[in-house]
Amino acid sequence: MGDIPSSFLLKNKRFASLIGCINSIQDPRKTSLHPFESVITIALCAMLAGANDFTAIEEFSKTHRKWFKKFLNLPYGIPAHDTFNDIFSKILPEEFKKLMYWLNQTIKRDKFFKKDDNPIFEIIDQICIDGKVLRGFKSRKKLIIEHAWSITGGMIIDQLRILADEGEISTIPKLLTKLNLKNKVITMDAIGTQKKIVNLIVQIRTLTSNINCSSNR
Repeated sequence: MGDIPSSFLLKNKRFASLIGCINSIQDPRKTSLHPFESVITIALCAMLAGANDFTAIEEFSKTHRKWFKKFLNLPYGIPAHDTFNDIFSKILPEEFKKLMYWLNQTIKRDKFFKKDDNPIFEIIDQICIDGKVLRGFKSRKKLIIEHAWSITGGMIIDQLRILADEGEISTIPKLLTKLNLKNKVITMDAIGTQKKIVNLIVQIRTLTSNINCSSNR
């Protein structure tokens, strides 16, 4: 797996699994100085530690430079914040979701997840479907995201952008078809309590599953 020592990977199976997941993501760069797997690993560690922008990721990686050098290939040192920005802005969302799914399976697998043939890991409990406006998005046009939130897992498991010529009613079915709804309770705002959406849920899930469409009041 790249330039990471095989002896280190053999001793750290979970890290080896992470690197395998990262290597399945298409590197959007045509030329590069910093290994893709090193950049993504550093960014992931920084974000899990609380870094919320690319400058913070760079500062975190510089602070932990000696630690990263023990297991990552850093031929040109720590990448600058512009490098992180450039790479993450070019990674296709569908490609980056592979890493999110890996996190869902690996970090919370024992308590919240069980393996399934579906690439979306089965989540026990309740899934909330809701649309949110990203307030920090710097643009004249609003960026609205329809997301699926797992109550038990405490995380977003999938999301779609609501396009300008579409609304939540059109986006919700697209999001639902991407999820594994077996043995799930689905909740959403009143706008989602449409016959077509309920029928779609019935088609996707098993007949023994429960549907609970509730409105916020």
